[in-house]
Amino acid sequence: MQPWIDGGGVPAGVELVSVSTAANASRDNYPPDEWLEREGWSVPVLVDDETGTVADAFGLSSFPFWVLVDGEGTVVAQVGGMVNLDALGQTLGALAAG
Repeated sequence: MQPWIDGGGVPAGVELVSVSTAANASRDNYPPDEWLEREGWSVPVLVDDETGTVADAFGLSSFPFWVLVDGEGTVVAQVGGMVNLDALGQTLGALAAG
């Protein structure tokens, strides 16, 4: 996804925020901060607590998990799993346009 971001895939008026949750020492992406740095991740990262409060609040059901929030703070879509980045860009653009 980072190459898509670097290539201008994020439409104007869209802010991306990521959440680091469900950290697990047995996974290749642990610790998350080091993994995100290795990947060159440029999106701000919120760190969930050990009980997954943020994940629970958004209804996380799989990884990755996408939550689209409009300018008023209303959740307008939740999508679990991999997404087509071109389609995501179109969806985000439509959301930003209102």
